[in-house]
Amino acid sequence: MELIDGTGQWRGGFLDQTVVPGSVRVEVVVQAAVASAADQFFVRPRDLRMVLAYLRAFGPTRVLRKVRSRQSEDVRNDAWLSVGLGRVLDPGGDPVLGQGPVVFVATSAPRAVERLVLPAVLVRPAGEVSLPAGPRHFVGGVDVGADFGEAAAGELGALVGWQPEEETEPEISPATWERLGQALSIPPTSWEAAPPRPRSSVLRERVDARLEPDDRPEYHVFGLGQYAKVNAIANLDRRLRLAGIHEVNPAQLGPVPEEIGPALDTSPVPRVDEKITNAVLAGYHHTHGPLAVDLLDSGARHVIIEKPVTTTDDQLDELLAAMDRNPQARVHVAFQRRHAPFNRLIRRDLGSGPISMSAVVYEVPLPARHWYRWPVVGNSVVSNGCHWIDYFCHLNDYVDIVDHRAMVLSDQVMLVMETANGASCTISLRHTGSPRLGVRDLITLWKDDSTVTIEDNSRYRSEQGFSRLRTASCQRLQAHEDMYTEFARRIADDLAGDSRLSIEVSTRAMTTLAGLVDQARGNRR
Repeated sequence: MELIDGTGQWRGGFLDQTVVPGSVRVEVVVQAAVASAADQFFVRPRDLRMVLAYLRAFGPTRVLRKVRSRQSEDVRNDAWLSVGLGRVLDPGGDPVLGQGPVVFVATSAPRAVERLVLPAVLVRPAGEVSLPAGPRHFVGGVDVGADFGEAAAGELGALVGWQPEEETEPEISPATWERLGQALSIPPTSWEAAPPRPRSSVLRERVDARLEPDDRPEYHVFGLGQYAKVNAIANLDRRLRLAGIHEVNPAQLGPVPEEIGPALDTSPVPRVDEKITNAVLAGYHHTHGPLAVDLLDSGARHVIIEKPVTTTDDQLDELLAAMDRNPQARVHVAFQRRHAPFNRLIRRDLGSGPISMSAVVYEVPLPARHWYRWPVVGNSVVSNGCHWIDYFCHLNDYVDIVDHRAMVLSDQVMLVMETANGASCTISLRHTGSPRLGVRDLITLWKDDSTVTIEDNSRYRSEQGFSRLRTASCQRLQAHEDMYTEFARRIADDLAGDSRLSIEVSTRAMTTLAGLVDQARGNRR
């Protein structure tokens, strides 16, 4: 598929989006980019001070991975809300849309693109509109209010960056649809035209793997985001072989390379005839649990689930039931603090539970339309707080949590837990602070007269009575590397995964606290 990137040039080699239930594939004939939708993504400034700070904290290899990963996202970051006219290539079961020209609204897509897959609710018959003989794309000069009307400007503005995975319903009035069709049929001469599209491409949603013979176990990745590239793939590849990548956004996936490599696919789920033995789930949070259930029931042997494991109690119940139905399968949950190099020192300095904990956590501010903000994903307890909730449960061997409390303040969320063995925990979550080194945290652990302090998961100090026991340090991403190295070993040697108890206790504590935060926010209104 062909698209125009941020440089204003056409680029080819991209896969087409997959038509999922409720969606329609449209061949673009007229398209006008009207508003940038870039506020969905983390786009780091090109700042030498930030690079130097990261080099000191993470080391050159990890920083190089991050830089290369971010640079590969330039095409994805150039997302726009656009409107246009086109022909339906796949009506997705809606015969009405396949009978003539259509007008469409693309809420987050390249500013100019050959084909689009859109929710059917964002496509309407264009009536008697005549389509031009060849494609026309406009990338500037569009005045939404003047060209489409103030009402249309308000409706379209509310949809900038909207994604169907949000599971909300976009609303566009009949009057706006009519205005869009009329204006697009005869585009104003003031609109800035893009270079002519150089060619048409063959439609393809998938390319199969082209791999050299290899004895290593194979794995598939669902969701090719920054985390998957920098942490999962970089470390799993030491003992396993990447056989396939599923990523719903073709711009995130990038052009199909010419050299031998894994299968690339824009389907959010496995194909009917696709055999997956080992998988990493790193897509939208609310998709982890249902996809894990499908894979387990389809015969997958090892499934690595990025945090959070599930986002609701219902999803958790379904996952636990799937684990019970498939006792031969192994589930590995990617809470890196379970694998932190300091854990053996904690056991040496504090022993076993009860171990109490306090954590002050700073998460960097989210872009205005970042998917962590979607209601279907859950609040900050689900998207971020789950890490520290799980760590407290882990240090106390997943004994029952007997008390949960939450308080919502003006600039932070306070979480409180107490275990059946008498350990207590407080967690402060906030998005206000210096972004110099990204996520920051300060953890204090204690038992009797012994105390452990861990800063940024990289500096360790322990004390007992009037004596200092020890200090230690490691690179900030060491726990991530150790975790995926351990997962690779488990898969290669077909070892057990994480326990059912650890998954249930940790996730249930998270969903309970998340519900209390939602309740507290409602009470503040």
